[in-house]
Amino acid sequence: MNISRHNEFHITLISLYHYGAFGTRILSELLKDRGYTVTLVFFKRDRTNEMSLPSEKEKMLLIDLIKTTNPSIIGISTRSTFYTVAKDITTLIKNSKITTPVIWGGGDSCDYMS
Repeated sequence: MNISRHNEFHITLISLYHYGAFGTRILSELLKDRGYTVTLVFFKRDRTNEMSLPSEKEKMLLIDLIKTTNPSIIGISTRSTFYTVAKDITTLIKNSKITTPVIWGGGDSCDYMS
C-alpha cells in the first residue's frame, strides 16, 4: 500500500485507565509518521483508590466519538486489571452496530482473548 492510501485508513486507539500510555503514544506517532490518521482516546484515568467503572454517559460518549470519527480499525490498549472493562467496551461497540474491527493490545491482553 503506498502512503497516499494510508491517509484514507483511520485508526482509533483507546487507552483504558492509563493517561501516560507510552506504548499507545509511540504506536500513534509511528502510524502518523507513515501517513495514517490516528485518534487517541484516553478513557478513564488511573487514580489510586478512586477508580470507578465507566458510567453509561461515558460509554455513550465513547460510542458517539467512534461513530463520528468512523475509524477503519479500533485498538484497545489494556492491562489485565481492566480486562472486564475492555470486554464490556468491545461488546458495547459491537452491540452499537459498529462493524469496525476491534483489536486488543497492552500488557496481558493476549492471555484473555477468546
